[in-house]
This record gives sequence, C-alpha cells and structure tokens, in this order.
Amino acid sequence: MQRVIGVLSGKGGVGKTVTAINISAALHEFGHEATLVDADISSANLTVHLGLPDASTSIQDVLKKKSHIYKSVKVVLRGLKIVPASLSLEKSVVDMSGFKDVIKGGLEGLVIVDAPPGFNKDIYHIMEACDDIMVVTNPDVPSVTDAIKILEISRNMGKENLGVIINRVENNAAEILAHEIEALCEAPVMAKIPEDKRMKRAVFERMPLVFHSPYSRAAVSYKQLAANMVGFDYRPPRFLGLRNMFSL
Repeated sequence: MQRVIGVLSGKGGVGKTVTAINISAALHEFGHEATLVDADISSANLTVHLGLPDASTSIQDVLKKKSHIYKSVKVVLRGLKIVPASLSLEKSVVDMSGFKDVIKGGLEGLVIVDAPPGFNKDIYHIMEACDDIMVVTNPDVPSVTDAIKILEISRNMGKENLGVIINRVENNAAEILAHEIEALCEAPVMAKIPEDKRMKRAVFERMPLVFHSPYSRAAVSYKQLAANMVGFDYRPPRFLGLRNMFSL
C-alpha cells in the first residue's frame, strides 16, 4: 500500500532536505523501505547532499515522459532508494502538473517527497500527490510565519497535516517555544531536532547524519521521529551521553 509524505517548508535554509534524507535513512535502518523523491526541480540538492553525480535519468525525464519512474530510482548509500532531480539548468523548467500521476502510478510503499521551499505553483501540484504533509521550520519568527502559510494551504487542499518539525533547536531565549509554535501553527510538534555540530561534518562528507554519527543527539531525534511515523518501537541506546562523548 502506498503512502506519500511531503516534507515542506515555508522558506529555504531551514534544513528541509537534510530532514527528508535523515528520515529516509532512519526508516531504512528500521527495515521500512522508503523511496525519497527530489521534487525541488529548480534547485535540486538531493544528489549534492549524497555526493552523487548528476542523474542520467531524473524526475524531470519522467515528467517529460522520456522515461518511466522505475528507471529513475537509484539505490545509493546502504541501500537507500532515491529518485533524483537533475542539476542541469536545461532541465530546471518542467511542467509539474503530472507529478501526482507519476508518483501515484509508479512507486509503491512509503514515498518521502522533498518539496521545494516557498509557495510557487509547483507546491500545489506536489501537495496534490501527497497523502500527508509535515512542515520543517526553525524556531524563529520568519520561519514559523511561513510554516503557518504552508499549513494553511495544505488544510485548504484537504491534506492531513502530520505536524511540524522544529529544526536546529538551541534552547536559548531567542527561540519560539514548542508549545507556542503548536498554538501558532495549529498543528502538533512532531520533533525537536537539536543543533548539532556533527551535522556540518555529515553534510561535508555527503552522508546522512543517521549513518555518519548515529549516537549524536540530532540523529537520535531523527530516528525517534521516523519511528513515530511508522509506529516502530525505537528506544535510544543506553548510556547515550557516554556514547556521544566518545564518538566526538
């Protein structure tokens, strides 16, 4: 049975793509097969984050009916499955109106869609393909304001909002608190992902944090989020603080 989950954000730079990658990596570790789709056609980043060459067969080729989506699925790090978007400028403009038919008619099981940030017209086509929506934000006023807009659009389209993921949490006085974000967004906070210096290393080394530093606080938070999404009983390892310390 197919389930398509869209990972969205109201603005760029909040960590949406990193979140989508690490959710997929965590699901894979739990034995739940998921296909991660890069739907950010104009600013494709999935292959960059994973250290892959530009895709020979991409989601753009599928949307232009030059290839079937099965042929665009790539198996990468540790068996992760992705449908990449091409980095080519020539392919950065494509009609997204057929995105729902492509996703619904060609992929099975759990599908994670990394959507472009913001509110351009492509977002509506991408949301149409999604069964559930979750929104990534940072705990600051601009990010939360735009998250509210995305959630409102999804409600107007009749989509199920799974909730909000608060990324890069530092727990300082300048941040909007989780319960305040829930009230403003009228949606539950699914996870609070802490700011973690290991994330920069993982991004630099082109690897999901969940694989790169599995005992880091952020990696454990991603695993807990992924587990909650699929009803998996995940328990953080014992002596996590010590494991984290010795893995620096």
